[in-house]
Amino acid sequence: MNEKTSASRSFPRRVSDALLDLIFPRECLIFGGALGDTPYRFLSKQGRASLKFIGDDCCPACGAPRAGIVSEHGECVFCRDRKFRFGCSRSLVVFDVYASRLVHAVKYRAAHAAADDFAKIAAESDHFSAYLTGAILVPVPLFTMRENKRGYNQSRIFAEALAKYIPRSRVENLLVRTRDTGTQTHLSAASRRVNVRKAFCVPKKFKERVDPKARYVIIDDVFTTGSTLSECARALKKAGARIVDAATFAHG
Repeated sequence: MNEKTSASRSFPRRVSDALLDLIFPRECLIFGGALGDTPYRFLSKQGRASLKFIGDDCCPACGAPRAGIVSEHGECVFCRDRKFRFGCSRSLVVFDVYASRLVHAVKYRAAHAAADDFAKIAAESDHFSAYLTGAILVPVPLFTMRENKRGYNQSRIFAEALAKYIPRSRVENLLVRTRDTGTQTHLSAASRRVNVRKAFCVPKKFKERVDPKARYVIIDDVFTTGSTLSECARALKKAGARIVDAATFAHG
C-alpha cells in the first residue's frame, strides 16, 4: 500500500475505530488491556516489541533462526536429512508464547482484522517483504467441511492481507485439500509427513492458471515440520509450477 493511499484512509479509519471502540473496546491480543498510541488495530507497542523477528541469518532451507540451532553446511540439523518439495521457506517471527497468542486469535477466535496487523509488520521487515515481492501467494487450504464449520481459512486471510502491502504480489487460490487430515498438533514429524501425503491437489479447472515462469510462495500461519508446505509444493509442481517457495508468519 503506497503512502498516499495509506494517508487517505487513515482519518476515516481512525474515526470508525474510535466509534467502534466506544461499543466494543479493542485490546492488545498479546497482553490484553488498552492499545494506547499504536499504528496497529489489535497490537500495542509493547506487543509489537515482544515479537522475536527472524532476519536473514537463518537456515537457508526452512528459515529457522540461527540462534540456538546447530548448523552443518549452512542448514540446520532438522533440515540436514530432509528434502522439501519447496525451494526454501522464510518466517517472520519465532513462534513463542507471544506470537502464538496472535496466531491463535486469528485461527480460533475469528479476529480477522488482526491479519492486517500481521501484514503490516511483515511489510515493515525489509528481509521478509523482499522475499515476497513479486510473488504469487498461494494459501494452504483447509478441508471444505472444516472451513465451512470455522467460517474462514486463516492462511487465506493472511495471504490476502499480505497482498495489500507487499509490492507486485497477488493471491491465487489454486490448491484444495482432498481429505480431512485433522489436527497435527500432537503428531511426530514422521507421522505428519504420512498424514498429509498427497492430501493436496490443483484441480483441473485451475491448472491452466499455473504459470511455469512465475514464482509461487505457499502461505501458512506456522512452520512446524514443513510437511504440509512440502505437500502443497508437490501439488503445485505436479500442475506445472517450477519455482515454489514457502512463507509463514511464525516458525516454531
